[in-house]
Amino acid sequence: MMPHGPIIHSNTETPHPPPGRTGVNLDASSSTDRTPSSSAVPAGDGKKTIIAATKLVLQTAASALKFAPIPNVDQIPNILLKWLQVYETIDDNDENLKGLDDEVRKAHETIFRPVQLWTGQVPLEISELIERFNSALKQQLKEIEALKRQKLAKRVILATEITQEISAVQSCIRDAISHFSVRLVYVQAIRRLTGRFSIGCCDNSKSPSHNSGIGGL
Repeated sequence: MMPHGPIIHSNTETPHPPPGRTGVNLDASSSTDRTPSSSAVPAGDGKKTIIAATKLVLQTAASALKFAPIPNVDQIPNILLKWLQVYETIDDNDENLKGLDDEVRKAHETIFRPVQLWTGQVPLEISELIERFNSALKQQLKEIEALKRQKLAKRVILATEITQEISAVQSCIRDAISHFSVRLVYVQAIRRLTGRFSIGCCDNSKSPSHNSGIGGL
């Protein structure tokens, strides 16, 4: 006899999984789930609109991640915000940040939102990945702060140096997205297999051999 309760085949069946289950419920929705659109930024100077839109995404993520189950994950968007603030003091060509804006939006959908919606225990490999991402961004912040000090001393910074700093941050985000995606698929696959195994055990315990008098003799 099959169990009367609903069988969960994936992590999108219910917003509140039963005790012992973990995962990401991507069907859950709130005002902070989706990436803010650039249309939410007041129209104006095209270059300034790009950086304003990027800041809006990061501010939204930082606020939403305050209560995420992974410690210090909200530091990631905050570090990127600090990076942008330093960037604004040494360069006014915000068009250079268009590619960075794209990567930040991908990070929001691939990392920030799944982490925000995570339920249950967080696997160690996910926590470690977030910590490495955090540390890598802190290093990028140190490097652009050093570039700012260089400008204060020399009064000039080469355009190639700015480009290198932006490329380094983009690469850092891109690597984190790639690794997180692989880890998430792995964790979800293990979770599905574990769920099927648990259901199979439950089915066996409800089989006629355990419930009829014949099987018990």
